[in-house]
Amino acid sequence: ALPAALPEHTELAEAKLSSAASFRVQVDTGKLQALASAAGADEIEIPAFWSGATIDVEVPPVLGVRYARKVEAVNGRPAREDSFVLLQAATPQVELPEGLDLATLGRLGLRLAGLSAADALSFSQAIDWRSTLLVPVPVQGGTFREVEVSGHQGLLVTFLPPAPADATAPRPRAQGVVLWSTDDKVMALQGPGSAEGIDLLEMAQSVR
Repeated sequence: ALPAALPEHTELAEAKLSSAASFRVQVDTGKLQALASAAGADEIEIPAFWSGATIDVEVPPVLGVRYARKVEAVNGRPAREDSFVLLQAATPQVELPEGLDLATLGRLGLRLAGLSAADALSFSQAIDWRSTLLVPVPVQGGTFREVEVSGHQGLLVTFLPPAPADATAPRPRAQGVVLWSTDDKVMALQGPGSAEGIDLLEMAQSVR
């Protein structure tokens, strides 16, 4: 599936297919409780029986398609190349122990990102957390917004990358990622972003 609508002056640059991957995560309830306490997320219950439980994940091959846009130097700002990357894969298979769910873990991550208890609960139930296996979601310094992509619930995250150690280097530009899933696929689109994420959302809406 590819976007039919591209930002102005943006062209297909490359496509890559990554290999399938599998991994196992063991749950450490002590660390989860410590994170919940640090975030002031006392409303999130971490059941004791989760301790030592394992989560097995099988991620199918991921197709990454990159689109590039050259931006000329203006008013002393250096020329640059913007990249928009669409990632897609068949729905990953996640085996969870009975009583453990990804939404609760995602809710804790959103609380760590600074969301209120109510917003974290709402967002955690609104998205398919398997889509976050394609691209890491920035936890610190991000803003979160629930969106709709072609009739499917999704999440738009915008964030400002850390400033470079070299003070003379150009300041990083805001970035964004849209995550959503269909009946049989998970999708992620990342690139230059703003609070509105107009370019990213227009591209995502046109993916067919």
